[in-house]
Amino acid sequence: MTKKDRYFEILKNLLNEHYNIMNTTNKVFPDRQQFIEGYITAAVALDVFDQKELTDFIENLHFDVFGMTVSERQRTRNFGNGTDDDYLKVAAYIKKGVELEF
Repeated sequence: MTKKDRYFEILKNLLNEHYNIMNTTNKVFPDRQQFIEGYITAAVALDVFDQKELTDFIENLHFDVFGMTVSERQRTRNFGNGTDDDYLKVAAYIKKGVELEF
């Protein structure tokens, strides 16, 4: 596995968890969002990938979770700010995007 592949694997896990929590709770957790933005900024600064590659990657992940593009979701859904306590209340299976079957 190349470093670039490893980077995208970690970013995928971070974004999936972040988007699943947003989708479930209708809240954004600023600390998590800032961490992810810092992770992305570092990779851009190190030329790990180009901007189009990153945008396509994020759009695809976003569509998998929300069923719409980033711009569509921004026009149609509003999220409140979550707190650390809110984050701790989210079940681990939701953070990982696992759907339970009954």
